[in-house]
Amino acid sequence: LPVRTGPSKIVTTSLKNFPTLRGFVQTIAREGASTELLVTEAAGKSFPLLASWSVGKGRAIAFTSDANGRWSSNWVRWSELQGFWSDLIESA
Repeated sequence: LPVRTGPSKIVTTSLKNFPTLRGFVQTIAREGASTELLVTEAAGKSFPLLASWSVGKGRAIAFTSDANGRWSSNWVRWSELQGFWSDLIESA
């Protein structure tokens, strides 16, 4: 499944290109959240993959796929994976 930039500006990472995914958990955009990355299904419908929002003095981040390779095998082999997760943790 292709991953693309969402309607909100990407704020949790400086990366701009992302590998494809084999699966994710379908969700809907949370009101007040920044939808940073989207996954687009074969039928053309898009769902949030990465979203973030402010909570108190910090940030909450939701990533709707896995991190162990079941759905994200291309991500596990991706040379930017460590930087991606480091960026997300730093952003929170």
